[in-house]
Amino acid sequence: MSNRTRTRVDRRARRAALRRIVRARARTQRAAARIARTGVGSLATHAVAAGLTVREARSAAGTMRRCAARLGIEGTAGVSYAGRAPARACRRYTVGEAALIAADYAKRARRADYRAMAARVVRAGLAAAA
Repeated sequence: MSNRTRTRVDRRARRAALRRIVRARARTQRAAARIARTGVGSLATHAVAAGLTVREARSAAGTMRRCAARLGIEGTAGVSYAGRAPARACRRYTVGEAALIAADYAKRARRADYRAMAARVVRAGLAAAA
């Protein structure tokens, strides 16, 4: 189908879809760069860097926090600043700590994309350890 035969609505929808893809890739790269720069990140940041959307990352991070508590991994205390929202206390984890937590989480993950995220976080931890 050439560009001339597409309707204006089709072209607009396609451009919107492409913009969503670019925004998702930028978000993933930003999170990965922040972790590489500082050496630590919240569990949600590690999940976003592994390719999840922000909403999915928050969901997975909640379960990963329970896994961290079960494993006895503390992380370091920090403060999360997100736009105009009030500052919140958070825990930040190194790449190695996040990999251990994700390995435990992968056993319990329900959805396939959550298991894939856990595998990518574990792979990043192994690469950082090498």
